[in-house]
Amino acid sequence: MNRAYYDNAISDFLQEDLEKIFGKVAGNYDLNKLVIQQSNAWKVQIKILQDNLKNTSGHVYFEFSIPRMGKRVDNIVIIDNCIFVIEFKIGSSKYDSYAQDQAFNYALDLNNFHEGSHDKILIPVLVADSAYEISNRYTRSIDNLYETIFANSVNLAQVLQNTLLYFRQTENDIDILSWETSIYKPTPTIIEAATAL
Repeated sequence: MNRAYYDNAISDFLQEDLEKIFGKVAGNYDLNKLVIQQSNAWKVQIKILQDNLKNTSGHVYFEFSIPRMGKRVDNIVIIDNCIFVIEFKIGSSKYDSYAQDQAFNYALDLNNFHEGSHDKILIPVLVADSAYEISNRYTRSIDNLYETIFANSVNLAQVLQNTLLYFRQTENDIDILSWETSIYKPTPTIIEAATAL
């Protein structure tokens, strides 16, 4: 089962035509429920990511399944030793707290239930494409999960670069194949907590 509507190496994603990528993403969606707003949002996301992932290598996922929540995260981008869990708010000029929580909760679920993410650096990123630029701080929440950081359509590349510099050489690079084929399995602490209850 493919967990994402689309995934590719960043180098190939950058070379691929926007409409082809959109076709692959939309082709995995229930076309009876596809509305123009969602179509436009995906196209803007693709454009923003293609503009901001230049000069990087890694892997990109669109609409990655979070089974426990029954939802899909907009994008996951894995570069070096960091997993960026990206939630887009297209047309937004502010970083709403509900969207900040949404990005964080997706990353929290990966941290607690996705075996390949248990010991990896997880960075939730809220991209409000029309919002102002703010200075990000890296605040650890639990394990290697950090609080949500913020970007817009113009400074996303710089936000990702700053994050990679901050976490440089703290962990080994992520094995993409191993990560994406790993199973959903609670962390031992979750099991221990349930057993204790």
